[in-house]
Amino acid sequence: MSKQIIIGITMGVLAGLSLKVIFKRKEVNFIPEDDECHETDMLDKANLYLLQARNHVEEMVSEAEETSNTILEQTGKILSSAKDKTSSMHHESEESVSDGFKKIER
Repeated sequence: MSKQIIIGITMGVLAGLSLKVIFKRKEVNFIPEDDECHETDMLDKANLYLLQARNHVEEMVSEAEETSNTILEQTGKILSSAKDKTSSMHHESEESVSDGFKKIER
């Protein structure tokens, strides 16, 4: 399979997942707008935010990997089927050409 096809499929899947996340309307309030937040509270909340972001990215990468594997499997099946059909058509055309030559020789 062409390296460009694999790269194209992977980039398409990643772009689709990115758009899904961008347009997802889910409000998450990680840091409250309190003026009395202590520095340690802000650091704890920032760490929580980073942890949640990391988990979310890991999920996205996992989903993208599964999707790209599925697409690659389907593409492989399609290419294999096309190869089989092309091969059978080639053999059929060889037989018809050889039959035509035999008719001409007679």
